[in-house]
Amino acid sequence: PGQQMRLRALAMDAMTMRALGDQAITYEIEDSKGNKVFKRAGKTDAYGVSSVDFQLADEVLMGDYKIIATMGTTKSEKSVVVKKYVLPKFKLEVKTDKKFYSPKEKVKGTIQADYFFGKPVTGDVVVKGSTFDVSMREFQQVKVKTDAKGSAEFEITLPDYFVGQPLEKGNAYVQFEVTVTDSAEHAESVTKTASVCSQPLLICAV
Repeated sequence: PGQQMRLRALAMDAMTMRALGDQAITYEIEDSKGNKVFKRAGKTDAYGVSSVDFQLADEVLMGDYKIIATMGTTKSEKSVVVKKYVLPKFKLEVKTDKKFYSPKEKVKGTIQADYFFGKPVTGDVVVKGSTFDVSMREFQQVKVKTDAKGSAEFEITLPDYFVGQPLEKGNAYVQFEVTVTDSAEHAESVTKTASVCSQPLLICAV
């Protein structure tokens, strides 16, 4: 609430992958109850790019907002979450022993949780390991506890098979969602990702 949302679209021909310049495009936004709260016409530049701004009011409906961009008969949709911002009560730092892993490999990680006034957080930790194929898929969950210094360690064994992603140059990635809950039942979460590749050497030919 109260923030400005910038909508940006890139239009390309599906066959030639050339930018579609000087094309009319319409932006629409629906709130969490399906009410249309924004509609504006735009036009792509020579590079097929168009953008508009939408100002959220200070008092709005919370939940999933649907953004719709329409060009001719082509329609593209995206959802974003609108919710009140709450200052975190403590900070989390997650580190893994490596940045790159192979399938079946064991990942070792460390967690440090501290209140902003310096005192360590003593509480329960849940680590969820997920991979991406057509959507995020959780493959393992580990539960540990932080010690008197606010530290914890975890180990997760990676699956046998991963789906490579074009934007990652054919590599896959693994995601670790870490949630720490303190004695007052307040929870904070942080996400850490690492690359997964089947070979130790990656060759790219251009």
